[in-house]
Amino acid sequence: MSTNVTDKISLHHGEEIVDAVRVRLVVNRLITQDGRLYLTNRRILFSPTGLVDRAVGAAEISVYLPHITNLQVEETALTLQSRTRLYRFEGKQVDLFAAQVQAALKEPAAGGGADCLEKERPAAAPAAASACPTCEQPVRGDFIYCPHCQEQLIAPVCPHCHRPVEEGWTFCPSCRCAL
Repeated sequence: MSTNVTDKISLHHGEEIVDAVRVRLVVNRLITQDGRLYLTNRRILFSPTGLVDRAVGAAEISVYLPHITNLQVEETALTLQSRTRLYRFEGKQVDLFAAQVQAALKEPAAGGGADCLEKERPAAAPAAASACPTCEQPVRGDFIYCPHCQEQLIAPVCPHCHRPVEEGWTFCPSCRCAL
């Protein structure tokens, strides 16, 4: 569980901040959230800083290093792909931040070594497992998100054809069912 609080963010036991940068999270063409992007020895964490953003329910976003599948930088934009989501951040120093992330990903013990909280497991295991694959806290098999670390445990599916869909889609590309 979280033990330290630094600059309004919660850190797990043994977690340290490596780098931080001011960014804007691009939610869609019309909505962005100002905040800080932190790189720790275990994860990337976005913390919204705008009072309006927080007032309307903006929350921290956490992506554990082993869950990063792709990282791209284009001028002042950083695109981060996790196992379950795609995030886009914009800021002046995202290229330097991305270089730090790349270095952290190349370390053999990225995320903290033997006591690392984020052990990889097969994608289907979390829904049936009794522990979250990220923080290893107990979860029920019917949980979609871990109540401890907010990791998505099962991929969203279409209510009609039960094929995987992504958040933000308005209809299923397989059966055209409205989502």
